[in-house]
Amino acid sequence: MKKNSKSKTIKNETIIQLVILLLVFLSIIVFQHTKAGFMAGHHAWLSTHGLTLASNISPKYNFLMFSAKNYSTENIQYEPYNRFPIFPFLMIKGVTAPLYGDFSGQVYIARQTMNLFLIGAITLAFLTIRRILKNNYQAISVVLIAFSSSYMLYYSDMIFNDTPSLFGFMLAIFICYHWEEKIIKNKALLAVLVLLSILSGWQPYTVYASWFVIKAVAEKRKLGMLKRIVVTFKDPLFLSFLASVIFGGVILTLQILNEWRFLGGNLSDLPTINSIAFRVGLGDGGPNLIEFVIDNQTTYIQNIIKPFLGRVFIPLLALLSPFLISKILEFDYKKYLKKLKLDYRYLVLFIGSGLLWHFMMRNFVFIHDFQAIYLVGIPIVLYLSLSLLIPQNLQKYAAIIIAAVFILSIYQINKEKADSSTSGAVITKEFENIDKQLPEGSKIYIDGDKYVMGGAQHAFDYYLAGNYFTTKDLADYIISEGTQDNSVQLTYNEKINLFKVSD
Repeated sequence: MKKNSKSKTIKNETIIQLVILLLVFLSIIVFQHTKAGFMAGHHAWLSTHGLTLASNISPKYNFLMFSAKNYSTENIQYEPYNRFPIFPFLMIKGVTAPLYGDFSGQVYIARQTMNLFLIGAITLAFLTIRRILKNNYQAISVVLIAFSSSYMLYYSDMIFNDTPSLFGFMLAIFICYHWEEKIIKNKALLAVLVLLSILSGWQPYTVYASWFVIKAVAEKRKLGMLKRIVVTFKDPLFLSFLASVIFGGVILTLQILNEWRFLGGNLSDLPTINSIAFRVGLGDGGPNLIEFVIDNQTTYIQNIIKPFLGRVFIPLLALLSPFLISKILEFDYKKYLKKLKLDYRYLVLFIGSGLLWHFMMRNFVFIHDFQAIYLVGIPIVLYLSLSLLIPQNLQKYAAIIIAAVFILSIYQINKEKADSSTSGAVITKEFENIDKQLPEGSKIYIDGDKYVMGGAQHAFDYYLAGNYFTTKDLADYIISEGTQDNSVQLTYNEKINLFKVSD
C-alpha cells in the first residue's frame, strides 16, 4: 500500500512539474508580440540582417550569404556577410519562404522559430541541472531564474543565429555531462548530437574545448599529463569534436572560397577574412584586456545575473538579505554537496565555456551586448548554489512562484517590444504594398538614406531582396518619401512610396 501511495505521489509531482514547464513554454509562444516592425539597436539590425541573408540564399549564387546587390554599368557588386555557418539562415529561409511577399507573416514566424530554440535551450539546461541536483523543482527554479535576465528575454526572438547557437551551446553542455556520466552510451548518437550542436554557430566549440581542458587538469594527478592526452585522444567525444572541427572548417572554407569567387581580388582582403581577424583580436580597434574585463565583462555579468528583466533584483535581494545571510552562516555546503556527490567540473564547464568564448572573441563581444547570453552558465551556477538554501519542502512552491514571475516577465518584455515596433510595423505594411507592384530583379534607386528610412539598418535590404540597388540614372524604379518628377507613382502609402521611372 505504501509503495502504491509513493508511486502515486511521484506521478502527481511529475505532472505538476510538466504543467509548470508547459505553461512557461506556452507563454513564450502565446505572448510573442505580432507587430512586424523592428526596434532600435542590435535587435533590429540583426533581425533585418538575418532575414536579408536568408532571403538571398539561393543555388543561383552557390548559397552565398550577402546583404545587397549593387548595379552599375561596369558590374554587379555584392555585399557579402559570410562568416557564420549557413545552416541557421537556411532554416530561417525554410520557414519564411512559404510566406513570400507577406513580410509581416515572415517576421512573426521567424521570431517564433527563435522562440522554439529558446525553449529548446531551457529544456536542455533543465535536463542537465535536474541530474546534477536530483530535484526537478529545484532545477526548474534555477533554470528559469538564469534565463530571465533582460539580455536573454530581449534578444531571444532576434532573427539571427544567436538563439539557435544558444541552443547548440546548451546541447554541447548536455552532451558533455551525459556522455561523461554514461547516460549517453551510443557512439553514433554521440556523433550526431555533437554535429547538431555545432551546426548553429561557432559558440558550442568553446564548450568542448573547455571540457577537455577541465578534464585534463582534473585528472592530471591520477593519470599524468602524457597518459591523460592519450586517453583524451581515444575518447569518442573528443573524436566527435575533432570531426566537427574539421566539418566546420570545411564549411567555412567553402563559404570563403565562394565569397572570393564573387568578389575577386586578394584572398586576404575578403570581408570575411578581415572580420575573422578582427574578432579573434588580430585586427586594430579592439579593447585592451584590462578595458575588456573592467568595462565590458563586469557589465555583462552584472546584467546577466539579474533575474526577471533585472527589475526585481535589488528589491528582492534587500527583502531576502536577512534570510540569506542567516542561511549562509548556518548552512553546511560541504556536507550537502558531498551528499549530492556534485562534480565541480560541470560547474566550471557552465561558467568557463561562456567566458572562453568572450575572451577568444573579445573584439566582437565588446561591441555586441547580445553575446552576454552565452554567459548564462554564470547565473545557472549562482542560483544553483543559492537554491541549496531553500528547504526541500519549499522547493515546489519556489518553483511555482518563479515560473509565475518568469511568465509575467515574458508578457512584459513582449508588451514593450510591441510598443517599440509600432512605427516600424507601418513601414513593413507599406513595403508589402510596394512589393506587389515591384517585379523581382528590378533596378531601384533609393531617394534618401536607406539605413535611416527603413527604421532598421538592413530593413530595405530585406524588403527589397532579389532586386538591385543603383543610381538614379540607371534605375527602373524609385523609392522615396516625397514626390518624383518624370515618374509614375505606383503606391499611395502614408510615408514611403514606389515610383516607376518614365521612359
